[in-house]
Amino acid sequence: MFLNELKSNYHCYKLFGLIKPYGFTKDPKLDNYILVMQYASEGDLHKYLQKEFTEIDWKTKIIILEYISRGLFTIHDENFIHRDLHSGNILVDDRSYNMP
Repeated sequence: MFLNELKSNYHCYKLFGLIKPYGFTKDPKLDNYILVMQYASEGDLHKYLQKEFTEIDWKTKIIILEYISRGLFTIHDENFIHRDLHSGNILVDDRSYNMP
């Protein structure tokens, strides 16, 4: 199942430029698999908005929504389902939206 997630993530990355997956590793203590992805300099969307919401202009807020919508469209267009969409698992890179 985890390998399928990695494959689908990579497939969507190639189509739309979502955060790049590099592979996976296994936590030896918890025995869990962890997806290794491109560094997102701004962290997740929840933390980014908590820190920067009043500083972001409306144009950038709309661009962020557009990127999220395009990402979801790409995922659904490829017959994948996200299953756990929330601001804590949307990663933000300062190059993504031309952020200040």
